[in-house]
Amino acid sequence: MPTLSSKAHSANALILSQRTRKVWRTDPVLFQESRLALSSDQKSLHLIRYIETYSPQCSQWVEYSHSVSVAELTQWVMAHGELHIKGCESDTDA
Repeated sequence: MPTLSSKAHSANALILSQRTRKVWRTDPVLFQESRLALSSDQKSLHLIRYIETYSPQCSQWVEYSHSVSVAELTQWVMAHGELHIKGCESDTDA
């Protein structure tokens, strides 16, 4: 089973944020990314947070994945989200 960090999931993910930071010339590079990905069966949504430090001497990374079912997320949004209603008005005489 492929992990969520595989290239296929990363290519289909919605990137929420990416940051790269290096304070001093001798410091390792810090890379951080947050993204949303839909599971292959489209039943769950995953929030993935990836953190990597890189230097010529060493590289370390960690990935956190939080998941929620799409059905539960939809119910939560309908219960807690702000509702906006739009409709169409017919201008034609019938």
